[in-house]
Amino acid sequence: MDTQALEDRVQKIEEKLRAQEERLAARYPAIRQRRQRRGFLRRWQKSFLKRAIPLAVSYIAIGFFLQALQTPEPWLRALTPVLTITVFTAVTPIVKYWWFDREKSKSDPDRETDL
Repeated sequence: MDTQALEDRVQKIEEKLRAQEERLAARYPAIRQRRQRRGFLRRWQKSFLKRAIPLAVSYIAIGFFLQALQTPEPWLRALTPVLTITVFTAVTPIVKYWWFDREKSKSDPDRETDL
């Protein structure tokens, strides 16, 4: 190969690299926005509001329902299902982690089995 052919080939390679770099630079903001959105969603999953809003709406709906049925002390009685939901949502992650650990130990090949 002569020098001119090598220079042409190097130039083509450099053009391809520049084009690829431009494509990546164009995608960078989209990737950054997606990561930021994922961070917001992660924070929402752990937020107080995510748990409080359904509880408040449930309490109000059950209270009005019991009041429409003319139940004695409807707003006090509406607390029972709301407290049940609260306890259930508090206990669920604990049970989930216990179950994961149990399943993980079952699939562990080094675990001794009871015969």
